Amino acid sequence: MCDPNWRIETPRLYLSYLSSDNDSHCAFVSELWNTSSMQKANKGTGFTDRGLEAARQRLSDDWKIQDQAVTGFGNYLVTLKPPLPESSIPADTPFSDIEKDCVKVGIITMKRRVHTGGSDAPDLGFAFSPEWQGKGYATEAARGLIKWLEEEKGVKAMFAYTSPTNEDSKRLLRRLGFEERETRELKGVAPNVIQATVFALPGMDADLTKYGLEKKD
Repeated sequence: MCDPNWRIETPRLYLSYLSSDNDSHCAFVSELWNTSSMQKANKGTGFTDRGLEAARQRLSDDWKIQDQAVTGFGNYLVTLKPPLPESSIPADTPFSDIEKDCVKVGIITMKRRVHTGGSDAPDLGFAFSPEWQGKGYATEAARGLIKWLEEEKGVKAMFAYTSPTNEDSKRLLRRLGFEERETRELKGVAPNVIQATVFALPGMDADLTKYGLEKKD
């Protein structure tokens, strides 16, 4: 069971665990899945069930499969910090109580893929509500998660995959310091083979097969 009081803090945001036991978390994930941008991003991946219970099952499965409490790999809720100064919040207030009053703006993921052919290294993903896009929240949240994984979990190899035509995602990944490596047919990211542009953190080997990616055809 995930700790409802655990979180990462950035200047404007909290990153906390997404829990399958929290109805508002499951509803928010389902809401994001049903935005036009997410439906477009998932086109051709075989991902079609976007309902509330599908979101609950996905969060439950990912928590176990990714062993998130140990590895740090999994799904994270991104919320805005409350407008009141943190000094006005009693020090003994559980974060689970604070989070109830925070605005949910998106999710950040860092997961190892479980499909056959997936990489040994995790990959970054993000989805934000349309009204909260363009404000730098995805960049800030991703930087916070990457920094925490590097410093607390010792993770040095991370990928990010995006559609070859998704220029917004490419710009965000470049801002984060990811390097564009290649565009290729990719196995293991989804049940189906997809066409994707592969980004990697600086310092990762030029030979991506060392991280479990199959050799490019």
